[in-house]
Amino acid sequence: MQLAILNGFTFHYEMFGYILYFCKKHDFPLTIYTTDDEYDWKLFYENIFSKIIWKHFSLFEEEHEQYDFIFLTTDDDNAFMNIINKQTNVLCIDHCFINRRPEIDYTKHIAIRPFADNYRKWALPCYPIVETVYEKENVLSQINDGIHIVIFSGSYGDYIISQINRLSCSSKITLHLITRYECVKNVDNFDKKFTIVQYYNISTIQMMDVVKMAHYIACDMTNNGDHIFGKSMSGSLPLSFSNLNRLILSKQNNAYYGFTSAITFEFGSFEPIELGDDIRINDIYQERQKLMDSFSSIVMPLLNP
Repeated sequence: MQLAILNGFTFHYEMFGYILYFCKKHDFPLTIYTTDDEYDWKLFYENIFSKIIWKHFSLFEEEHEQYDFIFLTTDDDNAFMNIINKQTNVLCIDHCFINRRPEIDYTKHIAIRPFADNYRKWALPCYPIVETVYEKENVLSQINDGIHIVIFSGSYGDYIISQINRLSCSSKITLHLITRYECVKNVDNFDKKFTIVQYYNISTIQMMDVVKMAHYIACDMTNNGDHIFGKSMSGSLPLSFSNLNRLILSKQNNAYYGFTSAITFEFGSFEPIELGDDIRINDIYQERQKLMDSFSSIVMPLLNP
């Protein structure tokens, strides 16, 4: 069984991980056709999955017929759609609540989250970066200065600071703010109970090092209603399960997902978001296994119709 990934973008490399893990687990050879690498994702994956076959996406046209199955990792990727539209052996991964690729057979779509329309099969793109409960416990046992929380912002730090200030714990709280282009300028508006550490434009390996050493990832802390109300997904969610961080997200968002290991809060409220020292690593691990099994249960029948 020869499998391939097609990605014509210089981004969305984060989508490769759960496919790489699936292929490694089932011993399926995989070739990735993609473009220039942003943020050293290739190096990060090679550290986890060893030897990976990378090819420039321009070679896909002449080589695509040798593959039994092809993953189109982003539904609005127009690379070689003249070929993809003619294939029956393609899985289209949907990033949007709108079906942006209706020309691909409905049964060959899988969503990255439960969307507001609630009619597509979905599987969260997570995989074991931190592999075991013991590994996570060992990492956190080295931290003796309170609770560490990672909060991502897509571009320029558009955080809802009043919402972040609701985070509450009896221990000291360090916030790790990760942004893409520049640091947050209005840090004086954060509650003085927090220690603020900022990062921007860091590599994937640096980002994962920060996430691994944290207890929590807080989601729904930016002005992105599409994430909260089921139209698109925050990359924070799969990162939390992949690294066994406990997820903090709004009840409105979790109404779609139904995560049982997360701490939830009412979006827009002023009530404290109470945290604890026990992040329930085993519960996160068990829920991650179910999420990964969901992906396998959808893909395997397509490989063996």
